[in-house]
Amino acid sequence: PLFRVQNLWVATNAGFNGTSRGYAVEQGPGSATGPALTYNRGAGGGYGGRGGDKLNEGPQVGGGTYGSTNAPTQAGSGGGNFYKGGRGGGLVRVEASQDVTVNGVIMCNGGTNNADTGGGGAGGGIFIMCGTFNGADSAVLRADGGRGDATYGGGGGGGRISIAVGLSAADRAKLLAGETIPGMNTSDAISSYFG
Repeated sequence: PLFRVQNLWVATNAGFNGTSRGYAVEQGPGSATGPALTYNRGAGGGYGGRGGDKLNEGPQVGGGTYGSTNAPTQAGSGGGNFYKGGRGGGLVRVEASQDVTVNGVIMCNGGTNNADTGGGGAGGGIFIMCGTFNGADSAVLRADGGRGDATYGGGGGGGRISIAVGLSAADRAKLLAGETIPGMNTSDAISSYFG
């Protein structure tokens, strides 16, 4: 879901949980591929990272990557194997005109397999645009891929997390459109944004 707010404060022991709220099993742009045999679809779903392959019974290829790195607006794809795979992680998207403070948890993990040979769902998306971003050292933002079957199923690929800070309305629109923003700096160290 998309939350448009002026300010957002996520308290300690509070948060958003989008785990297993994405695409259903064998669904989504990064769904696993392979022969159309129900028992034989156990690869992991993909999104920000590629899903893991299934380890036996044929060429079960994990789902591929898709979507934007800087503006993730999609959910994670489901893992393989009909009713045994895990769902993809959901999407939490926040557009705050001013400040976002996260002291709790925002989690959009992929679902784990439900039985033998099932593939894990891909992690989902967390996308925050705000004026400033702060939080406690104990804050957690996660979009992990779900666990596949320990013996044969492939794990889900990781999701996507992006926090865009201090952009003008025009630059926010460019980011959503996939355009280049002159002077934009990127970092993979979220802790660098905390005060």
